[in-house]
Parts: sequence; structure tokens; C-alpha cells
Amino acid sequence: MGKKGLLLALISVLLLAFWKYYDDNYRYDTAYAVVKENPKAKRHIWRDEKNHQEVSYTFKYKFHFVLNNGEERDINYYLVKDKPVPLKMGKIVKAGINKEYVISKL
Repeated sequence: MGKKGLLLALISVLLLAFWKYYDDNYRYDTAYAVVKENPKAKRHIWRDEKNHQEVSYTFKYKFHFVLNNGEERDINYYLVKDKPVPLKMGKIVKAGINKEYVISKL
């Protein structure tokens, strides 16, 4: 029973660690925030080994999200694209967030 018990304990610990990792990184809650700022775009230029140039732009937003249960979280969101369209002031944004990151913009 000693080896079976040890194996069962090891499997339980691994499952618990996997669940915590999943919960911290992939599970999200639906939250809402209002766009309160209109940041300037930052330009990034990327060059590869053949000296081809790619340009992308980034808008950095600081959102005060409110979840359905009333919990509040302050999270940064980076809008990065080739030609991004900034979010409009006063617009309500719906997003899937975890404890630290915006997982998906819904």
C-alpha cells in the first residue's frame, strides 16, 4: 500500500498544480470597463535579417474593470496591430479577464 499511496499522493499534487496553473492563466471572468483615456500610439519598427521593415502601433489603456459579482480590478490592456483603431472615449468595453491580464476582448 505504501507505493500505491505515494503514487496517489503524487498524482493528486500534480493535478492540483495543473488546476492552479489553469485557473491563474486561462480561466477568465466577464468584466466591463469604460474607456476614460485616449492614449497616443507608440510606433514600433521591426527589421529582420534581410532588412525588411515592419511597422506596428500600440495603444496602452489602463482599465478599471468591474466583474458581474461587483469585484473591481485595475488592469493594463495593450492594443497592438498594424493599423489599430483607438477605442472611443466613453465606450463600454466587455472583456474576459483573469487576476492579472485581459484574456480576450469580447
